[in-house]
Amino acid sequence: MPSQQPIPRPVQTRQIQKISNIGSLDTGHQLLVRALQMKPSLIPRDPLTMAITSNHINEIAHTIWQIAFSHGRLLQEACQSCAMFPHTTLQVLANLNYLPSWWFFRDMAVKVMKIQSWAVDDRVMQREWSQMTAWCRKFLPLPVLIQSDHNEVTKEKGINDPHASNEEINHLGNP
Repeated sequence: MPSQQPIPRPVQTRQIQKISNIGSLDTGHQLLVRALQMKPSLIPRDPLTMAITSNHINEIAHTIWQIAFSHGRLLQEACQSCAMFPHTTLQVLANLNYLPSWWFFRDMAVKVMKIQSWAVDDRVMQREWSQMTAWCRKFLPLPVLIQSDHNEVTKEKGINDPHASNEEINHLGNP
């Protein structure tokens, strides 16, 4: 049965080859190259002039995530990096229903595309992210670590914690 993959167009093929020929490819470049080799239809004919939209980026991130998922070490390293995401970022990702590891690969792909001077139009995601960040800051408590006299963390409190004093709540800042 013939492959269902579309035949890559010449400009598109040159762009994929261009990023795959970079001297010292880091993992991000390698994953993007592999994803685009697997599914060349993920980018427009000429990514230098035709915008790669948020939907395209999401599909690229999904393909990269699938590649990483099949190579446990890559996914493990991504998850370790995600464990260091700020609390607000994790809240936003949870409310948008995105896995932190998927977001890690999405963000990595956008950075690689921008390094290649590809036309990236991520306004849709930026708008969603901005709206959800505002919502999370308004409605979800930020954890506050309370320190004892001995500089030890003793309890985590948030805005909605009935045991948090006004002084503790006033120390909550925007991330």
